[in-house]
Amino acid sequence: MSRRLGILGGTFDPPHLGHLAMAEMARDACHLDEVIFMVSGNPPFKQGKRIAPGDTRLKMVQEAIKGNPAFSASDAELARDGITYTSDTLEDIRRQHPDDEVFFIMGADSLLTLSTWHQASRIAKLCKVISLSRPGYEVPQSSLDELMDMGFSFALVEAPLLDISSSEIRRRCQEGSTIRYLVPDPVRDIIIEEGLYKEGLDG
Repeated sequence: MSRRLGILGGTFDPPHLGHLAMAEMARDACHLDEVIFMVSGNPPFKQGKRIAPGDTRLKMVQEAIKGNPAFSASDAELARDGITYTSDTLEDIRRQHPDDEVFFIMGADSLLTLSTWHQASRIAKLCKVISLSRPGYEVPQSSLDELMDMGFSFALVEAPLLDISSSEIRRRCQEGSTIRYLVPDPVRDIIIEEGLYKEGLDG
């Protein structure tokens, strides 16, 4: 039976409550059966930047999503060598789930740059896009027209997303400030236990 499968990619360095809210809003609005948190391996936009080890980021995601049966975590990109591109990841997912509808979840800010992604036209053929924005925020029609001309189909979802960023959390960790209620408690425990971000990361 065909399923509706959502993919939320990211470095998740660290995963936070905003990521969870984004995935849940997309799942609810577009009636997704499952949302896979795809932990980035060696993404092109992070070249030359320091990020936490992949196994640590995967562990934090696994802890963050516990309790939601519709969420799962994947290490598929972490297992690949070289630069990991979204187009390759989606190709693998379509191969593994040939009967499922695949949706790629992103924020409206990412939607504005989607046309410049590596093999963007290939991505358009492999998935539908779910773009989440805050109420009152509109993606310019010119950007939507450009994407449609490239073959993209997408759902625009207004959702009460949380204004939290991984970079802000890393900065607070470096300063010794609290991150309670910004990340799930198990993620906070891992950050503290492993001393993550004390020296800062620029990823």
